[in-house]
Formats: sequence, C-alpha cells, structure tokens
Amino acid sequence: KASATTGNANWTQSAGTNADDSEWMVKDKDDFSNVGKHKYGVSNTAVQFSSTSADVCESDGTATLTVSITDPSATTATTVEVALTTGTASDISDYTTQTLTFDAGSADNKTVTITIPDDSEVGSTETFVFTLQNVTGGESAEIGDNATHTLNIQDNDVEAGTVDLFFSEYAEGSGSNKYLEIYNPTSDAISLDGYAFANNVNGDPGDGNYKYWNNFAAGASVAAGATYVVAHKDADQSILDKANETRTLYHNGNDGQALMKGTECGYIVLDRIGDFGEDPGSNGWEVAGVAGATKDHTLIRKASVATGNNDWAAAAGTTADDSEWIVKEKNHWDDVGSHTYVPDSDGDGVTDDVDQCPDTPSGASVDANGCADSQKDADGDGVSDDIDQCADTPSGASVDANGCADSQKDTDGDGVTDDLDQCAGTPSGATVDATGCELPLFVEKVSFINRIYPNPASEILKVELDNSMVLNKYVINDLDGKIIEAVNIGRQLRYLEIDVKSFNEGLFILHLDFDKGNTKVKFLKE
Repeated sequence: KASATTGNANWTQSAGTNADDSEWMVKDKDDFSNVGKHKYGVSNTAVQFSSTSADVCESDGTATLTVSITDPSATTATTVEVALTTGTASDISDYTTQTLTFDAGSADNKTVTITIPDDSEVGSTETFVFTLQNVTGGESAEIGDNATHTLNIQDNDVEAGTVDLFFSEYAEGSGSNKYLEIYNPTSDAISLDGYAFANNVNGDPGDGNYKYWNNFAAGASVAAGATYVVAHKDADQSILDKANETRTLYHNGNDGQALMKGTECGYIVLDRIGDFGEDPGSNGWEVAGVAGATKDHTLIRKASVATGNNDWAAAAGTTADDSEWIVKEKNHWDDVGSHTYVPDSDGDGVTDDVDQCPDTPSGASVDANGCADSQKDADGDGVSDDIDQCADTPSGASVDANGCADSQKDTDGDGVTDDLDQCAGTPSGATVDATGCELPLFVEKVSFINRIYPNPASEILKVELDNSMVLNKYVINDLDGKIIEAVNIGRQLRYLEIDVKSFNEGLFILHLDFDKGNTKVKFLKE
C-alpha cells in the first residue's frame, strides 16, 4: 500500500488478516498494471484501465474493458466514468458513457462490456479510445497512469470474388533451402498488408485449420506481373539474392501452406500447397503423378494457370497433363524470382497468346484457335455457326435469323429455291415448272372432262364427264407407271366416283378411255 513507508521483518504482521490491516493489496493473476511504478507515502485512491489497448475481431460480438482500483477507501465508495472519446458510438451499438462504482473497502476490478455489431461490409480496422473521467469518492480519488484504453476492432469481411495473388513456385530442398514464391498476375501493384500465408505442421492441428498465421513484412508489396519470394533465412545465397523477405520457414514436405487474403478475424483462401487435413506422411503429397513431390522437389506453376486454387487435389492433379504444377528435381532454383505467365483466361484450354476468341462460354468445345461455334461465323453472314442452319451462304447475301439466304431456302418445298420461286405457297406434292409454279392438272388438253374434285382428295375423287360419250374404262397409275386400279365401265356417265381411301399419299394419273378418244388427268391423294 502507498501508506507503507518502511519494510517489515515481521511477515505475519505485514501480510495481515484482512484488506484493512494488511500492508498489501492482492490483485488477480496476470494483473501487471502497476509494474514499474509505485505510490509512496500517500494513500490516495487511484483508478485506471488494466491495459492500455486490445485487438478484437468484429465477429467476437463483445469486448471487455477492465478498470482496477488501488488504495480504496475503507469507508467511502469510488466512482468513475468510462467515456468514448474517439470513434463513432453508433458503430458500437450506440455506446453511452458508463459509470463504475467501487464499493468502500473493495479492491475488485470493474468491467464495461462493449457490444460489437457484425456487419457484412468490407472495411478496415476501426479504432475506439475510451477515457476515464470524473472520478469521485475514495481517499481523494484520482485517475491513474492508464487513463485511456484503445480498442481496435478488426473487420472479418473479405471482398467476394477476389482473384489476384497465387503461389507460382515452391521449393523444399536440402537443408534450409526452402522458399515460397508468390505471383501477381494483375496490372496493378498489390500491397501485402491485407495478406498472409498460413501453415500447419505434420497435419497438426488436423481439423482443417491452420496452426500458424504469418503476416508478410510491413510495407511489402508485389509489383504488377512480378513475384515476391519468401525464403528461409539460411538458404543458399543464390536463393537469398532473389528473396524479398527472409525468415525461418517451416515446411518439410508434409506441412500444408495456404495463401490468405484478410486477417485472422476473417479471410479467404486464395491458394494452397498441400492441405490442412491429416498428415500425408513424411514424404508429403503426390503432384502430377509424382509421389512425394512436395518433399525434396521444386514445384513450378504452369504458365497457363491464371488464379490460385483452394482445391489442392484438383491443383495437384494426377498426371503431368491435368496438374497445375510442373515437378522439378531437388535443389532446382533456376527459376526463383521470375514466373512465366501465359494464362487461359476463359478456361477453354487455349492460352491467351493464341486464343482468337476470348470469353468463350464455360464448357463450350473449341477449335485450335480457342473459338466455339457460338463465336464463329464461317460464311460471314452475321449469324454464328452454332445457330446457322445454312452453311456457305453466298458472300453479301441477305439472310434470316437462321443464317439462310433465299437461294438456300425452299419455303414451300417444291424443289425451287425462294430466290427463283415465282409462286410461293405451292401445295405439297404439286408438280411445278422451273419458276416454282404448279403445272396444270391436264396432261392433254381435251374436252372430255368438265372438272375433277376435290383435288387433293382423301376419300372419294369425283370426275364430271361429258355424258355424250361412252366411258369404256379408267386406269390409275402412280408416277412410276405402276397400275394401282383398272375398272371397265362400258356406258355413258355424268359423274365418275373413285374411292381412293386405300391409296398411299402422293400424285397419281387417271387415264380415261372414251369411245371417241382418251385423256389423262393428275390428282393428289392426301
């Protein structure tokens, strides 16, 4: 206590039996708030924050401010206000000044709970300063050295759809010859302040989470189209010469590494080498069909890879063709500090340097130029090949939505293209001339028949005859000359009715044999 002015060889007396007769105040474990300072010869009550700052996550929901008291009065309570002096109260659930009361004779700490809303907006760390003020009571109570407490609330939200940095090279060589290389494929420099790399050790903790979170060096950045190399501090000099940052790196083939964007409060995984699951064994993970490729090997990302991959199994692949990595022998450092990047931005299997059709729809089949049918117009008619129903349209011809010019269409199906057809809408099956116009039904123009109806006919075909003549017989042939029906009549008729229900659909020729001549007429069965 401040009132103790000399040492005391009598420990029992010094320790006392209660808070009043003891020369000592008993604080909680790990309360170091008064270390390095002491009040002597005075017994003024003092209140102060137990710590001057704290870092919390937005997702924590609450933060606790602890205020301690020294030399409390045995008879008079002590009060103090905890006010927000820097920061916006509405950002912490409309915080208002809180008053704390220390009961007379009590040295117990008091706390204030700060409520932290968890929003979904991407933001930066917010800082709030709380100040002790208006202390009263106690033994001439005053505010101690820790009069303010700074609370830093780290955001836990990360911008969705982030596609930027990825691992471009990894080495696990002899001794301390280890490094990680990170590539920036964008057109802008990227600060590494909001990034980190995390790792586990031999599968520990084994629950899919990392064990260590490693921030990059303060102020570090990666230039556009450049690499950033983190190397072991004791690596070969040829590696150190290309390193942007050195430290002790812990990876021996079976230690998963992940490139993170965000903070420990909230992050997304941009890329992986290995994973955070179970220990793969001392030989590490297989890559591109090479067993133990993450141990005693160097991995180089293929030039066509445009982004990181959170799916390690997919990135590692099972063969040299489907893997995103090229596996090099142990202590291969020829490429450290540089990376060849020729991406396949639309993922069609054709790299951008030869791809003539960017932005190919996902999953579409493409030719050697990276073009899907939906991106090609082989005949130049303005209709893409995937919907063009008329290939090889003549140059300059006007086409419809299906890519067909009149010279490529026969709308009425009469065998004469629309550009030459002078008679649109010709009945199906009708015989036409070169202009697409229907030929007359009478093959021979005679006066023996007045009319034939209905034509086309589906059941009964009626023929109105000149009844001044005797109809000897009639014969019906198909267009190949085959006799379909032949009937002898031998008398005068006004009307001839023929049942055609059993006939196949198509054109037929009716031959009429009269006592004074004959004639032929075409009819259509529908």
